[in-house]
Amino acid sequence: MKSHQLNNILNNKSLGSSELVQLLNNYFISIHENKSEISSDILLVKTKLGHFEAVSSYLKDLSSELKTGHGLLNFLRSHSSQQKEKVDIIFKKIFPRLKKLNKIITLSRSGTVLAVLKLWHQKNKKIKVIVCESRPKLEGRQMAESLVRNGIKTFLITDAMMSLFVPQVDAALIGADLVLKNGNVGIGTTAPGVELEVVGDAKVSGSLEIGANSLYIDADGTISDSDSQVIINDSAEITGLLTLKNDSSSSAAANRILSGTGADIALALNDTVQLMYDATSAKWRVIASLL
Repeated sequence: MKSHQLNNILNNKSLGSSELVQLLNNYFISIHENKSEISSDILLVKTKLGHFEAVSSYLKDLSSELKTGHGLLNFLRSHSSQQKEKVDIIFKKIFPRLKKLNKIITLSRSGTVLAVLKLWHQKNKKIKVIVCESRPKLEGRQMAESLVRNGIKTFLITDAMMSLFVPQVDAALIGADLVLKNGNVGIGTTAPGVELEVVGDAKVSGSLEIGANSLYIDADGTISDSDSQVIINDSAEITGLLTLKNDSSSSAAANRILSGTGADIALALNDTVQLMYDATSAKWRVIASLL
C-alpha cells in the first residue's frame, strides 16, 4: 500500500516541485518508524525526481537527519510547517507590488504560485487569472481547475493565445525551480550559469527576441536577425506543402523572395530554406536550402 503511494508520487507529471516535496514528506511521515525503507526510498526518489532542486535539497536534508538517528519525526513535521512559512514570506515580499494589480497571467502548474494566488485572493476578490493550458501535458488546465475551486475568477486559454493576452494583463507569475542570490533563474537545473537557464524543453507562444543584435524566433518557426532568416516547415498540422512564392506580387516589396531559379519553392515537413536580405534589390534571396 505504501509502495503504491510512493509510485503515485513518482509518476505524477503535473504537480510542481514544492507540491511533490510536500507529498513526499507526508509519505515519509507515514513510514517514519521504518528507517531502512526510508533510506531505500530516498535512492529511488533521487533517480526519478532528483532533477528538481527542491526535491534534491529536501532529500539531502532528510538523508543527513537519518544519519544522526535522532528527531526524524520532528524533522518531518517541522518541514511541513516550514513550507507554509516559505509561501507566507514570498507573499509578504511581493504583495506590495501586487496590491494595485487585478489581472495576471500564468502557465503550467506551480504549487507556490497557486498558494500565492490564494493568499492574494483573500485580500483582493477582484483578481482575474489567465492560465495557459501548457501543452502537451496540459498542466495549466489543472491549475485553472484548482483556482476555480478556490473561487478565483479564471480564464483558460491555449498557449498560442498567450501573445494576445499578455498586453492586457498587469503582471505574469510563474514558478521556478531555483533562483540564486545573483538573480539567475534555473528551470530543471540547480546551477544556472546565466540569467535564465532551462534544462529540458522550452515553449514560447509568440515571438522571442534574443540579445542586442535582435535575433527573433517567431511563432511560425521563422528565425531572423536584421538581414537573414531561416524558414523551417516543422508544422505537422500543415496539409501538403508550404510554398514560398518567387517574387510574389501579392507580398509587400520588402517581403518578396527571390528563389534564384525563378520558380516557387515547395517545403515539405522539416524542409529548411535560408534567406539573406539583398539591400540592392530590397528583396530576400535564397542562399541555401535543405529539401
